[in-house]
Amino acid sequence: MAAMREFLEVFRNRALDVMSSALPAESLLEDFALALQARLPGVIVGINVLDKAGRTFRQSLFPNLPSGFSQALTGNIITGKHGSCGLGILKLSTSEIDMVMLIQEMLAPYRTDCSIHFSGPDILLTQEAASALTLVVPELSTNAAKYGALSQPGGELNIEWLIVAQGVDDLDATFKLMWTERNGPLVEQPDRKGYGTAMIKGSLSNAFDGVAMFFYEPCGVKCEISAPFTGKLGKSN
Repeated sequence: MAAMREFLEVFRNRALDVMSSALPAESLLEDFALALQARLPGVIVGINVLDKAGRTFRQSLFPNLPSGFSQALTGNIITGKHGSCGLGILKLSTSEIDMVMLIQEMLAPYRTDCSIHFSGPDILLTQEAASALTLVVPELSTNAAKYGALSQPGGELNIEWLIVAQGVDDLDATFKLMWTERNGPLVEQPDRKGYGTAMIKGSLSNAFDGVAMFFYEPCGVKCEISAPFTGKLGKSN
């Protein structure tokens, strides 16, 4: 235990040095996560990074986000001049991730003054699909918390996913996820496509051939995600 405390203290000091000098943190985080996993076989290590308080939320996850991750970050926050870093370590080894638990964990920090609902069939996601969604959902949530329905009391967010059969057998099925915001500030069409939109579309496409479409309606932002429901995405539970 003493050796582990010393190991974590070394990481804390290195993280503070990186943040105080405004250097990119990705290399440090990846090296640390891999080193920690080598010391603790059979565990999953996750790291959250907030580059500046209240501005942009980014996640680095190794290899995926399991249930209980957000709670594990509580009390493990490292704060520096240029940002904050939270560390979560969980003893869990799984090749499939429950869709409901994943969504619930990622939205937990936002369930305060706003109404958040999510529903859909039980799906076990592959690690690749879960990793993509752990980038996409926090990006959508951050934007909603800064500009959309989660930025003010009374805002509403509804997430619904379903499997639509296109033919006789399951090989023709399509996965659909609808992200719908209401009762937030007036929404306007952005002038250009930003990094977040490109990241969302690229992550979904690379992980499971997913496609994302955005609709900037006055009552709120809508994002519709669709993909072939194949083994690249997951399976019905």
